[in-house]
Amino acid sequence: MQYIRSMILVVVACAAAARPAVAAAADPCARGGWQPAAEVRKVDVQALLRNIPLATKWADLPDGTKTQLEAAAADRLAAFRARWAADALAAKEHILLACPTHDMTVAIDDFYRKTYDTVVPTSFSVGSIRDPAFHQALVRNYLGNLAISRAFITYPDGKLPNRDWDGKSYFDSTNLPDPQTYDDIRAYNAGLVAALQQIGDASLDPFGRALKQRVLYDARANAAGGGSNGDADMESACHVATLDYAVLGGYQLDKTRPRIFADDAAVLREANAYYLSNMRLKWLDVGTFNTAVHFCDFSGLHGLVAALVGDPSRNDVAKGMILLKNWWFERMGATGEARQKCTVYSPADRTRIWQAFSGASLFNNDDTLSMQTYRSLLGSYIDDKRRRYRDIAKRAVALVFPDDTVLSPEQRRRVVAAIDGETAFGSFPEKIGLAIDAAQGTTNGPGAVRWKDAIAKYVARIGGHYGPGDAVRPQEKRELESMFAEVEAWVARTHEGYPIDIASLYPHIGFHIDTQAGIPDTVPPGNITIGISTEHSKMEYYSWMIHELRHAVWMAHVATAVDKSKARNDEGLAIEGSGAAVETLLLEPFTRSVLKNETAYALYALDHGIRDARYAGTTDATLRKYFRAGCSGASEPDTIDFTRHIAISYGLTGPLADTAALRAHDGTQYLQYIAGGLRVADTISYLQRKIDPGMRHRIDPYVLFACGLNNPSRDASYVAALRSCMNP
Repeated sequence: MQYIRSMILVVVACAAAARPAVAAAADPCARGGWQPAAEVRKVDVQALLRNIPLATKWADLPDGTKTQLEAAAADRLAAFRARWAADALAAKEHILLACPTHDMTVAIDDFYRKTYDTVVPTSFSVGSIRDPAFHQALVRNYLGNLAISRAFITYPDGKLPNRDWDGKSYFDSTNLPDPQTYDDIRAYNAGLVAALQQIGDASLDPFGRALKQRVLYDARANAAGGGSNGDADMESACHVATLDYAVLGGYQLDKTRPRIFADDAAVLREANAYYLSNMRLKWLDVGTFNTAVHFCDFSGLHGLVAALVGDPSRNDVAKGMILLKNWWFERMGATGEARQKCTVYSPADRTRIWQAFSGASLFNNDDTLSMQTYRSLLGSYIDDKRRRYRDIAKRAVALVFPDDTVLSPEQRRRVVAAIDGETAFGSFPEKIGLAIDAAQGTTNGPGAVRWKDAIAKYVARIGGHYGPGDAVRPQEKRELESMFAEVEAWVARTHEGYPIDIASLYPHIGFHIDTQAGIPDTVPPGNITIGISTEHSKMEYYSWMIHELRHAVWMAHVATAVDKSKARNDEGLAIEGSGAAVETLLLEPFTRSVLKNETAYALYALDHGIRDARYAGTTDATLRKYFRAGCSGASEPDTIDFTRHIAISYGLTGPLADTAALRAHDGTQYLQYIAGGLRVADTISYLQRKIDPGMRHRIDPYVLFACGLNNPSRDASYVAALRSCMNP
């Protein structure tokens, strides 16, 4: 890691040397100082797209139309470059440090009070920081975040007003994929990382040390490319596929065309720049491309363009956004890179990806953990899961066969031996039936029949067998809505009496059932979507609901808060870790309260191994994809088959294995679940021992949210605040 740090310092030093000095005659602080070049707007993208049918292919467009669209994109990117490349960053930094306006000072303080609200008080001011180097670093962090995040600073949360770096004007762009600007912004943030690491803790008070660590997380992530998905940055297919969400998040928050755009033509000029840029994608292969198309296309997956912008058959902007993205997919799919069998990630690639992931997830500022370390952690986690599900399997067999009338002692011993030798814990229900037949020397013999009959009796399933455009079957709709109501009622009942009333947020939460999706999802301001294209047990749906409701109450609270600056966000590993830990801590007591039958619980719990197998199998596939040495041999599988086979080894089959293979190529997205769940659950265990070791009141992520303490910590002040909340 020291080598990487040294290289960052070299890069930053070279970038600084190459950056033109701010000469006295061209001082940005002088009247009429720094001004970006005026944007060239020779092409009206909206007018150009207006009469083009929605089904039109890029290959069928007239060359003249393509040329005009490419020129419009180049002009928009040039304007972005003039405002955010190295020279512009140097000028803006000089202004913010040497001659900030009142509006700038207010904006910087507001940025810290609302973005770092878990660290700084509501009265915090950067001007109160006495250490000159740290004060400068905080100002640079403000600029570095606005440079790489742009409108996401405002959208979709809305905690900050719609205000750009000068504290006065609206954002002049979202984040656009211009290669030079992107490299310059990353280098700027790398310089900030180096500066922060040079600031000794001895020069800071405890508050300053905590703030420095929090800022360093963001700076590390931004220096590596930004984004919590590691390689889901501006150079990855998945990230580019989702760039339009910066625009759609604006529609979502402003309830109309985002205020950062003067007119509809400006919206399409922005979208055109996303999808006709000259950014060369990294790590592009059949896996990352197909994942971008079938999984990462967030707006297409959820129909957000039609829902937020308008009917594409009648709305120019909606149609234009869809056309531009579809054409990008078409062009990318025609490249040789999109057909490459796999990507070989270098050690430097893995280091950069890990820095982005761990920085955005708010851990590893001391560089003590690596992607290789995570592999070891995952191995221990998987071993624990195998032991747990073997124990559940033996318990289930004992309950289904309580005596020796159907399964003899010797046959039982052989079945138990088969359980102890099985590694694919996602397929225990099927494997046990086969083991019983093998022990009895039968095919679908009396023992296997009893086992299957018990599963059929106790384990109910929902979903699957839906075709394109099929509506939800009425019975399944009623059942799922009833189950969700059960979860809401139980969560509200078991989490009463805290400062944030969870039940009061339920009217602001949407619950939707999607027959074409196979997974759950929750998006601001608290809309839960449960996918039922694939069949799952009721326990698995309950598990999803408990997990997604935790996301939804947080999002609904932020969206409806009168003072959004006081609504605490989930941060870092707690974003997904809270949902994962909720399942670990609450699924068993909830399902036991619903089932009230030990055999039913044991069989449901055994069947639930498929859920944990998806977590473990997809995470393992993600990591092994990063460490794969190559795929050049004729018999070597491409990266989709490679990751699918890993998923199958955990007991995932059919659509489950296909989905796991796609999700394994969505950057480091899946690393969050296990890492976050383990960290949140471990910290909660510590808090339980410190505050209430007698377990009179159980601590879980809903309790932390209801106390306004979303992100668990072992810090003494956090422990005191939680103790006060739980024992008023």
